[in-house]
Amino acid sequence: MPQNPETPSPEFIKKTQPDLREIYAKEKIETVPYVTIWEGSKLEINCSFNAVDEQFRTAPEIEQIRPGLIEFQTKGKNYRDDPKSRLVGVHDENGKLNFTFQCVNYSDYIVTNMSMEVVFPGSNKTIREILEPGPNLNSLAESKCSNHLGVSCLVITADNKLIMQRASSQKVTGASQITSSASGAMDWKEPNINPFEVMQSELFEELGLTNEETLYVEGIAIARELARGGKPEMFFILQTDLTSAEILSRVAQDPDKEVGSLFAIDLPQESS
Repeated sequence: MPQNPETPSPEFIKKTQPDLREIYAKEKIETVPYVTIWEGSKLEINCSFNAVDEQFRTAPEIEQIRPGLIEFQTKGKNYRDDPKSRLVGVHDENGKLNFTFQCVNYSDYIVTNMSMEVVFPGSNKTIREILEPGPNLNSLAESKCSNHLGVSCLVITADNKLIMQRASSQKVTGASQITSSASGAMDWKEPNINPFEVMQSELFEELGLTNEETLYVEGIAIARELARGGKPEMFFILQTDLTSAEILSRVAQDPDKEVGSLFAIDLPQESS
């Protein structure tokens, strides 16, 4: 919703992230602040995909502060407001994963999932307290957050090392943080909405791994991250015949300039 140019933008402040175990008391959180909604072992052949016709819309109270909140959260960094795939539901039907997606804009993520601890102007409530107050997360279908599906992969090399990434300082989310081998967000590409292809694309762009080298990337879990209001992420693992030196020597495309650097860490040796 456009603001009146004569009306000053609201001032925003952000609270420290609270103890998520206390807020989401009924989600059975132990250590890692994720709620698992599926875990197992799947390859692409075991999945099907559906789409919801209507585009996601943020709550009216969030729309009122959208321009100022985006400016506050991005701090002048460039981002593309591309359409993304919001996960509305996922369930296992006789060993076959069925996904349902809805179109959502990236800016909807900035003003919802990314802004959980921002205080709503003129109120003592954070956006978390408005959209996802607990003690249970709203279901994916009923959530008022953007909830586009992220994909994240750990690559284990032939010399028993784990490839890790330090994100670029220019990323809107997770700038300069150490993260997984490769990750990304699902674009909206109707009708072929496929998280396995998205993960393969990210592995190529960020690590230089080809489709043939990532053919057996394996989906192992889907979970909702409490820090970002229940945003869903699909986790993958790839065991490659390449060594860590071979991967680190490659020059990846990285068109969005999201990768700051790559490095490898030793994995524990299996006990005999």
